[in-house]
Amino acid sequence: MDWAWLRYAPLTVWGVGSVFAGIGTAYRILHEMKVDPLELGIVKDIEDRFGSVPLWFGILVAVVITALLGAAISTATFVDAWTNYRLERERDRSFRIRRGLLVSRSVSIEERRLRGVEVAEPMLLRWAGGASLSAIAGGLSNTDENRSRCSLTPPVPRDEALRVAADVLAEERPPTEMKLVAHSRVALRRRINRGLWVLVPVVAILLGLGLWLTPVLVHTAWITALVGLPIVIALANDAYRALGHGVRDRYLVVRAGTFTRRTVALQRDAVIGWNISRSYFQRRNGLLTIGATTAGVGCYKVRDVCVGVGLAYAEEAVPELLAPFIERVPRG
Repeated sequence: MDWAWLRYAPLTVWGVGSVFAGIGTAYRILHEMKVDPLELGIVKDIEDRFGSVPLWFGILVAVVITALLGAAISTATFVDAWTNYRLERERDRSFRIRRGLLVSRSVSIEERRLRGVEVAEPMLLRWAGGASLSAIAGGLSNTDENRSRCSLTPPVPRDEALRVAADVLAEERPPTEMKLVAHSRVALRRRINRGLWVLVPVVAILLGLGLWLTPVLVHTAWITALVGLPIVIALANDAYRALGHGVRDRYLVVRAGTFTRRTVALQRDAVIGWNISRSYFQRRNGLLTIGATTAGVGCYKVRDVCVGVGLAYAEEAVPELLAPFIERVPRG
């Protein structure tokens, strides 16, 4: 454990989510007790003191307080979860992860059950140059429990996560760092369209309420559109740049995600099947989503890839596995 890694603790959304979850739980308890939270003395006192401040200032203060509480909760959670952290390779060819302050945890992963690794980079952590590493291993129950039990590192510097990945896989360089095949620009357009499907209804609702109730909401609608459009385009471009896939030696590599970018290096001989799906809009644009299925681990998907490229990737990664399901059309 290197306590310099503590600087990455606040850079997760779990703390902020815990704040909202706590507020929701408290409200529900008070509601069940037939108590109106707005009538509590402390709430009345806050209203008397700050009721006359501008709305924008009140929102800004609420955001700052929420962020500070979230950072404090994330830091406390990090300390509790990762104190006494140690990752060791045992003599019986297994990995042992020990960690925990209030509750000590010890997980052993047999090397023969190891199928690969996953490098996760949540957006804020990625901006700070950090990442976390998880093992992809069979025999540890369902996928959600795998994600918790197979954590090999806490949030650490990205170079450290890659060093551990190479060490765990017994490779000179981590496969996750190979140059990946980029996807077609149609995938970018699809991500912009998805963002607009979220933004446009919000703006439309605000505009409708503004025309019906108050002109203030009309101004809120066009400001939301003005601010939201660049954000949608920026997030879509980030999600598009994250897309990639490739094959390197014993591993197939898949990368995707913007709020949390995940890069997976999966052993090719662990793939037992391919899951291919095509939505209506994907069919119109000549795209598909193809997922490498593994026994007891999950399905790792290459999203919005051109049909020919996706099928060629599957054939290169695991030759002949997909061949019985492909109809080859002669040219000419």
